[in-house]
Amino acid sequence: MLDILDSLVRKSLITVESIGGHARYGMLETIRPYGEEKLAASGSIDAIRDRHARYYAGQAVAHWELWDGPDQSVALDWLDVELANLRAAFRWAADRADLVTATAVASHATMLGWALQHFEPVGWAQEILPAVITADVPQLPRLYTAASLCCYAGRPDDGLAFARAAVALETDARYDAFENRWSSVWQAYAHVYAGRLESALAILAALAEETGPGHIYGGSQTRLLAHLGRSDEAMAIAADSVSAARERANPFLVAEALNAYGLACTAKDPIRALEVLREGLAFTRHQRLPFWERTLARDAARLEVVYGDLQQALTMYESAIDSFYQAGDLFNLAVTLSNLASSLYHLEHPEIAATICGTASRLAVIRGTLSDRLRALLGDGAYERFAAVGEAMQPAEAVRYARAQIELARQDHAVEGTHPPPGV
Repeated sequence: MLDILDSLVRKSLITVESIGGHARYGMLETIRPYGEEKLAASGSIDAIRDRHARYYAGQAVAHWELWDGPDQSVALDWLDVELANLRAAFRWAADRADLVTATAVASHATMLGWALQHFEPVGWAQEILPAVITADVPQLPRLYTAASLCCYAGRPDDGLAFARAAVALETDARYDAFENRWSSVWQAYAHVYAGRLESALAILAALAEETGPGHIYGGSQTRLLAHLGRSDEAMAIAADSVSAARERANPFLVAEALNAYGLACTAKDPIRALEVLREGLAFTRHQRLPFWERTLARDAARLEVVYGDLQQALTMYESAIDSFYQAGDLFNLAVTLSNLASSLYHLEHPEIAATICGTASRLAVIRGTLSDRLRALLGDGAYERFAAVGEAMQPAEAVRYARAQIELARQDHAVEGTHPPPGV
C-alpha cells in the first residue's frame, strides 16, 4: 500500500501534506470523479463508503473521549481537519438509514464543534432525530443533547425540550448517554438562552453539590450569580471553580471558569475583573478555543472601554461580533451587541445604544438594566423609536450597523486616553 501511495504521489495523482506532524493524503478534485467511476464499476463503492462512515463514527467517539482532559486540543484539531470527512460520513449514513453510525457522527461532531464555533453538525442532529427516536437507537440521549445546541441559533425553547428529553433518558440503562452529567448542563444552558436564569441556577447549584465532574460543571452558576447581581455569592465560589477546572486539566472548563471569575469580580473590583478576563483571553488564544476567546473578548471589552484601552475594546467588539455572526450563534451575537450598546451609552451615544438594544432584544432574551437607563435619559417615546429601528434589522444588517458605529467611535476617540472616566 505504501509503495502504491508513493507512486501516486510522484505522479501527482495524490497530494500529501503534513498536518499536526502527521502525513495526510488527499485526492485532486479532477481525479476524484475518475476514482469514483472505477469504484462504482468494481461494485465495491457502497461497501467502501460504509467503511468510511463507520470509521469516522468511531473516530468521533474516540476523540470526544479526549475532550475532557489535557489532550483536548488534539480532539479539537482533529475535528477542524476532518469536518469534511465527517460531513460525508454523516450524509452517507443518514441517506442509507444507518442511524447508529449517523447518530454517532452527529452527536460527537456537534459537541466537539461547539468549542470551535462549528455549528453545522447541530443541523445533522436535528435532521435525523425523528428517525432515531422511532428506531430507539441506544445513543438517542446523546443526539438529544447535540440537538439542544439549536438554542445558539435563536431557538431556546426547542433546545430546552431536547435537553429535557436527554436528561429523562440519562439514567435509563437501555441508553448510552453522554457521561459526566453533560445533558443536565445543557438543560441549564437552554434555560439561560431562554432568559430563565433562576431555573438554570437551580440546576447548576444542584450539580455543584455533587462530587466529580458535576461539581465542576456546577461552577457555571458563578456567571449566573454575577448576572443576577449576587456578586458576593459569585465571588465566594469563583476561585474554587477555577481551581477545580485546572485540576481537571480541561482547557474548555478552565476558560469558562476564568470568564465566570471575571464576571463575578466586575461589580466590586472591576480592575481585578479586567485582569482575570485578560488572563482568560490569553489562555484561550494559546489553547485555540474560539468560542471562549470571543466570549472573553466581549466581556473584557466592556471593561476596557472604562478602565483600559478603548481602541483595543472596539477591536475586540468587532472581532466578537464577526465571529458569532459567521458561526450563526445568534444568542452570543445578541449578548455582544448588548455589551456594545452599554459601552456606547458610556461613550455618550445613547441614541445608537438604544438602536442596538432593539436589535439585541430581537435576537435573544437579554436581561439587564441598560434599557431602563436609556429610557430615563431619552424618554420612553424616543427610546421606543430608536429601539424599533434596531428591532426591525435582520442579523446581517444589524452587524453592518454595529460595525459602522464601532468605526465611528474609533474615529471619535482616536486620541489615546480620550475616553470618559469611570462612572457607568
